[in-house]
Amino acid sequence: MSGDEPAFPEEEGGPRRRLDYFGHVFPPLRRMVRQHLHEGFERERRRSGLTAAWYVPASLDSPDCAWVHETEDADWLPGLLSDAGLGRFTRPGFTTRWQQAGLYQPRPQPALRPDLAAAGLADPLGVCEVYGAGPWVILADRARLRGRPVPQGWEDLLSPQYRGDIVANGSDGRLAGVLLFNLFVDFGLDGLQALGANMWGFRGGAQMARNLGSGDPEGAALAILPYFWALNNIHRDRVALVWPREGAYAVPLLLLRRHDAPPAARLAHALLTGRDWAGRMESAGCASNRDDSGGAPLPGPLRWLGWSHARGLDFPGLHPLCDAALARGALGMDLKR
Repeated sequence: MSGDEPAFPEEEGGPRRRLDYFGHVFPPLRRMVRQHLHEGFERERRRSGLTAAWYVPASLDSPDCAWVHETEDADWLPGLLSDAGLGRFTRPGFTTRWQQAGLYQPRPQPALRPDLAAAGLADPLGVCEVYGAGPWVILADRARLRGRPVPQGWEDLLSPQYRGDIVANGSDGRLAGVLLFNLFVDFGLDGLQALGANMWGFRGGAQMARNLGSGDPEGAALAILPYFWALNNIHRDRVALVWPREGAYAVPLLLLRRHDAPPAARLAHALLTGRDWAGRMESAGCASNRDDSGGAPLPGPLRWLGWSHARGLDFPGLHPLCDAALARGALGMDLKR
């Protein structure tokens, strides 16, 4: 990497480190947060000599993500963890082992700004701190709809009139987990099967943002993607951005801090909850929890499946069932990957 960006030993074949901070980050923010933390840690190193061991993987498929979740050695757990959405740190195995053991304890939480609070993002246990949210929305290519109505909400995407004409975030033939589980909670396995019949394929957010409205004969009429990428669509005169009437599915951005967090972990917390980072998040189409970020209000409400589901659902067990429901709907559709 350049001198203005961090270099992580984990990405250069180095040994595993004890970390002050480890971060799962909403993908549209990943490069920005790596730069933001690097700048902040470097300023403090020059000011006080404090050094920090930290890592934000370039991909959530990094083996380090699984390792941090699965370790049984408390000494190797970072002083601060961040997570995005339905990640590993709200699941029973992790919470039973570490939160109930007192390593991560309830603490006073900042009041959530109204639109985040209305979506139920505040942790009722007071353990996970919400510092923002990443919304998911719908893009509609008016020309490719060929007279069909622009969908106004998530339920509309299940209509057979959109058969084979929806593309969504995913990889390796699998729908992104935040979409899969929110849709499952809202519409069940039958709803996922109906969506599967309407799927054209899976793509990354940047690719969908470039494609919608481009006239590409291999494209789709509708895309489900993070708000950040929807705002970066370059064919806005041909594309409708839909904030679903039920609420944009939200990826809560969470912080989990050890009761004995070292100074570098406390600095990481300050950097991720400060006004400067809030402004950067807002510029990337994510909602900060701060009211003083200078960002515009969200266009509509947020929606997510709630803390009881986040802590109680068996996501590893549900994943193959939900995938199978999508696949049943896609039979005969030559689902592209």
